[in-house]
Amino acid sequence: MSDSNEVVTEPRLEKRTRRRFSVAEKKRLLAEVDALDHGDKGAWLRRKGLYAGQL
Repeated sequence: MSDSNEVVTEPRLEKRTRRRFSVAEKKRLLAEVDALDHGDKGAWLRRKGLYAGQL
């Protein structure tokens, strides 16, 4: 065990960037989710890696 208090980070996690969507992509995603029933929207959001607040 090391006495150091340093946190070792993973380089692949440090380079995360915010996802950006074009206007056309936003419209397509909104149309897709609007066509779903209320119970199916949660699963759709999880598959896309989105949060409800992002819609």
